[in-house]
Amino acid sequence: MKTIIVIYGSRSTEHSVSINSAKNVINGLDKTKYHIVPVYISQKGVWNVLPPIKKSIQDKKELQVEKELSVSESIKDFLTIADGHDVIVFPVIHGTNGEDGAIQGFLDMLNLSYIGNSTLSSAACFHKGVTNDLFAAHEIPQADYMELHKEDYEKDPSTILNEIVIFGLPLYVKPCNAGSSIGVTPVYEEEELENALKTAFSYDTHIVLEKEIIGRELQVSVIGADNPITSLPGEYPREGFFDYHGKYKAGHLDPIIPARLTTAGIDEVRQLAINAYKAARCTGFARVDIFVDKHENFYVNEINTMPGMSNSSMTPQVWEPTDGTTFPQLLEKLIALAEKRYRELNALNRQGED
Repeated sequence: MKTIIVIYGSRSTEHSVSINSAKNVINGLDKTKYHIVPVYISQKGVWNVLPPIKKSIQDKKELQVEKELSVSESIKDFLTIADGHDVIVFPVIHGTNGEDGAIQGFLDMLNLSYIGNSTLSSAACFHKGVTNDLFAAHEIPQADYMELHKEDYEKDPSTILNEIVIFGLPLYVKPCNAGSSIGVTPVYEEEELENALKTAFSYDTHIVLEKEIIGRELQVSVIGADNPITSLPGEYPREGFFDYHGKYKAGHLDPIIPARLTTAGIDEVRQLAINAYKAARCTGFARVDIFVDKHENFYVNEINTMPGMSNSSMTPQVWEPTDGTTFPQLLEKLIALAEKRYRELNALNRQGED
């Protein structure tokens, strides 16, 4: 029987979101087929190995068990359960340490099979400035943007502020390395700029400023490697900026699937999602967020390499209306992709020449 190690939590601003995702993933996995071991990383960074899961989780508190261990001692516990054949890791960590390539690099060093994107694509998609540069290089439509380093701003804030005003408002100020709209501020008036920059710089030393696009945000799920496929686009019925509270605290939102587009628009946005996915060298799965304006012009906003997996998230809901794939079936596809990539990587020559 294969062991699926589900890692979640971590020292991230999206800690609680990760727990919700892990609960849904664990409940969606076939417990007659897999030995499912949860590993809860606390906000102190301790890796808490929990007993195997044999039935559905009713309350996410069941997944939040903390042990009196040092970080190094706790990682030793993880290495013990991960040491063996037929082990697949599902790092259901959002934001820092989960989507930035950190956990993927660690698992690569251990030569463990894992679900989701590689170290490279995770890191590239998490840094918004790098992602924007990749889109620009591949001529993928996106909002006009500029990147700013904290040290440059602190040297000459008045000049930088003037350059931003010339760049143009309204815009969004975003930390380069953060997710779930954390640290993001819409700016409509010049006097709002300084506070917006201060907020973003409190989360990262690099930030991006992106021109506002008036329209709706669509979400497209993409799975695969060399020949990825997409779901139908979905959208949530909302108006204005969708901040962290709107995403996770304002109650359940039922998505509209497919999104309100023409047939030609649906085809175009699905192809655009694939183009963005390939440009970022994604593998496994991701969610591509895309803006659409009133003229049905599309602009890629970002790629989430470990998208939300809770029962209210788009990814678990969008595939069944697309092609009949249920969430448990989607998890099976992701496991198969992880196994295929692991076999391919381990078949490569890593020895070099004498």
